[in-house]
Amino acid sequence: MGWYYTETTKKQLIESRIKPWENIRGDLKVNSQCIAHCYRGNRFSGVLYMVLEHTRTNIVTGEVKMTDRWIEVDLLRYHSGMWGYKDMEESMHPYYYSCPLSYLAMVPNVTSEEWRAGVQKYHARSLEKRRINRQFKLALA
Repeated sequence: MGWYYTETTKKQLIESRIKPWENIRGDLKVNSQCIAHCYRGNRFSGVLYMVLEHTRTNIVTGEVKMTDRWIEVDLLRYHSGMWGYKDMEESMHPYYYSCPLSYLAMVPNVTSEEWRAGVQKYHARSLEKRRINRQFKLALA
């Protein structure tokens, strides 16, 4: 997929990406909502992680047909006066691993074990760096 640009602020773009929506086709209603999100990055680019949930309901019977959850990874960047995003999901193995570990637990359906292993490795390294920095600061004190 390509990049989608819009003349909005970063905050407005994030709000539009996490906004719930509903779609009705025939007797099927699809509700989508973002149940968790976070942004990792700086003023000009970053990554928006989201846990999205879709629920499909039969309008006639009220029966819930299916509920899906997945982790979406949107790359965000500022270019030529506009903010844009490139949407991906874990099954596409995006090479960005700063996704909160709690999101992995929220989405039990694993579509990329390799990507999830990268997320866990990223957090293990981050934790080790913080531990070493604390020890170093204590040694200097």
